[in-house]
Amino acid sequence: MVLTAVVLVLVGAAAVVGGRLADLPAPVVAGAYAGSLTNTPALAAASARAGETAGPTVGYSITYLGGVLVMLAVSAWALRRPGAEPRREGVEHLTVRVEGDPGLTVGELTERSCPAWGSPA
Repeated sequence: MVLTAVVLVLVGAAAVVGGRLADLPAPVVAGAYAGSLTNTPALAAASARAGETAGPTVGYSITYLGGVLVMLAVSAWALRRPGAEPRREGVEHLTVRVEGDPGLTVGELTERSCPAWGSPA
């Protein structure tokens, strides 16, 4: 989780530096950052902060597809990398038949089965 937070901060810093180098307005940069992460709530926050929707939406629309493609590529790599063999566990089948008093409440069942838990309050 720490690595993810560090990556998000670094990508944010790169977006700010790249936006300044390209002389882009801050709302466009904020929208591009949100789009690269495919984070629609961040687009809404950027639009609210900017007071207009055009700039953030333009940035978002430019980078959204790239964000989706990067996520797909990372997922494919994670599933196919060496050592990522799926665990094959056997499927078990278990049939349980419960017989007893149909008027038994959960509290009575707990009291009978688990006396250490005590009776429910």
